[in-house]
Amino acid sequence: MPSERLRPSTGWIFGSGTGSIAAFNTLRQLFFAMYLTDVVGLDGRWASLVAVTGLAWDLAVVPRIGAWSDRTRSRLGRRRPFLLFGALPAAIGFAALWWAPPWAAPAARWVHVGAMWIAAHTAQSLVVVPYLALVPEVAPEYDDRTTLTAYRMVFSLGASLAVAIGAPMAFDAALAAGVSRTFAHVALGAAFGVASAIPWLAIGATVREQPARAEGTPPGAFRAVRDTWQNVPFRYAAAVYLLTWTAFELVALMMPYFLTYHVAQGDLLSSVGVFGAQVAAESVVLGTLLIAALPAVPVWSALARRFDKRMAFVAGITFWAAAELVLSALPPGQLGLVLALAAFAGAGVATAHVLPDAMLPDAVDYGELLTGRRTEGSYYAVQELLRKLAAGLALLLALQVLGWSGYAPPPDGVTSYLPEPGALAAIRALTGPVGVVLLGAAMVAAWLYPLTRERQREVRRELDARRAQRGSAP
Repeated sequence: MPSERLRPSTGWIFGSGTGSIAAFNTLRQLFFAMYLTDVVGLDGRWASLVAVTGLAWDLAVVPRIGAWSDRTRSRLGRRRPFLLFGALPAAIGFAALWWAPPWAAPAARWVHVGAMWIAAHTAQSLVVVPYLALVPEVAPEYDDRTTLTAYRMVFSLGASLAVAIGAPMAFDAALAAGVSRTFAHVALGAAFGVASAIPWLAIGATVREQPARAEGTPPGAFRAVRDTWQNVPFRYAAAVYLLTWTAFELVALMMPYFLTYHVAQGDLLSSVGVFGAQVAAESVVLGTLLIAALPAVPVWSALARRFDKRMAFVAGITFWAAAELVLSALPPGQLGLVLALAAFAGAGVATAHVLPDAMLPDAVDYGELLTGRRTEGSYYAVQELLRKLAAGLALLLALQVLGWSGYAPPPDGVTSYLPEPGALAAIRALTGPVGVVLLGAAMVAAWLYPLTRERQREVRRELDARRAQRGSAP
């Protein structure tokens, strides 16, 4: 029996959940590294260990969330209870991440920030993993998965744009009104946290799950993770996902440093006039990139349907890598060229937002063919781990390199400040060449990904035949 095709209404409602994920990640990508070094006052080498501690916790907890959602049985389904009851904790965790600790001792501040990182990411995983596990059910066909990912990435890019432009403007307005930096951070996190909870409630209330179709009892958390590793197409898809998002995380968190200390030559108050308002330069650059990426999403989606996901991915990433390499080689003061390169890179970033996510559901089908079990929760728990690993690796790499290069935050009260030459060189290297190496490795992994359209259709036919045989058995 042919699968039900993806309806536009389902695509728009379901896609809104990725906007929530993007709001959380964009605020962290853009501001968390500088928040740790310049607001909390931690040495970069110590601050980077926050990510290591969080990753150790995630490795223990996130697979259990995936297995828990696979094994859940309720009248609401396997995934929807997590969305409906996890929305509020996710919003609270979002706000808690931005509470600047009042403790004087650096060790106490480090423990506090690490605890908030763990709490926020755990609450986020409780909704994100079950949400992602619904993707193969909502879009069962090869090309529908690319289409659904395009819906999701429109929300992702739109939410990222809203955070990139809106968050700095709101923060500056709060400071101008006399609000303390500590309260401004918490209020900003709470506002975006509440807004990001709405899609989880909408999806949980409207999207219906299909009944579990594969035979066998879902395995425990760590056996499920072991099963995913035995799935060769998933290994390649996971490599593409990890490398691409590590590169994106790295350039996003380095952009404030690059624009402030290289492009603006240490002017800590640098901004750009946008519609009569002064907006932080990093927000304008990222906003330009995301605005350029939005119309490119359907283009890459169409090319992937016309040709192949692998070919479209390699072509798009080439745009991004070329722009990033030129960006890091620009002389100081060239904000106009930076904006032009950001627009050029946007086309490639759109590819990164669409195609790695479109590869993963095909690998989940292949996993069912191997094991006879439908364990989307466990696969998407690994994906969530990869997303957190990308964030943690980028933060660890950037802050360790900055710390060892001699970077020190500007003293209080100054409006112009330049780090040591070694730190400036490190900032340029992290913004350009390091990310390009990661993108090159991602292109190689994508080209080796074995599930073409024809092979995925064979997998679907074999699964349908197996299910039909089970249904006709006495």
